[in-house]
Amino acid sequence: IATLDVAHKGSWAFVAHGEYILMFNNYIGLGMGLDISHLGDRTSMNGQMQWNGVIDTDGEGYNHHLTISQWHDNQDVWYLQPGIFVHASVPVSTNWSIILAAGGRYGFPISNRMSYNGTTCHKGLYPQWGLTLSEMENHGFYTTTATMKTTDWKANRMIDLVLRAGVQYHIGKYTAL
Repeated sequence: IATLDVAHKGSWAFVAHGEYILMFNNYIGLGMGLDISHLGDRTSMNGQMQWNGVIDTDGEGYNHHLTISQWHDNQDVWYLQPGIFVHASVPVSTNWSIILAAGGRYGFPISNRMSYNGTTCHKGLYPQWGLTLSEMENHGFYTTTATMKTTDWKANRMIDLVLRAGVQYHIGKYTAL
């Protein structure tokens, strides 16, 4: 039995990209780039869950009831991502081209942060006795408020496959935006 309200709020994302492209001709090239990116996540939970037919340490059956109140979880990671790309350029005028790129990036986490806070309350409901047990920590029935902020957790390295499409404005013979 569950009436748990989970709100996945997401977070902001950011990518700054720089790249050198060696064009083999007017249409095909190879690019080597470096990105700095941010990924984040925000989640909150409120509600109740219940597991029926749980057996306690004395062999008695009970229903375990959990209440989650104002639980908030936040995660942020910054990555440094070198990459390599194959480029195709389609000139549309003297100064403009359509650019298509495909390749991959390898992400090294350079900064991370995680925090959570909220309250959980565990109770034991014994319907055969008309009894509810709470605040008996040695039996698994307790209320706790948890708060944690850290940068000690290890974010995973990642590999991205990238497809890009865009336009390019030629500033000079060897320079474009």
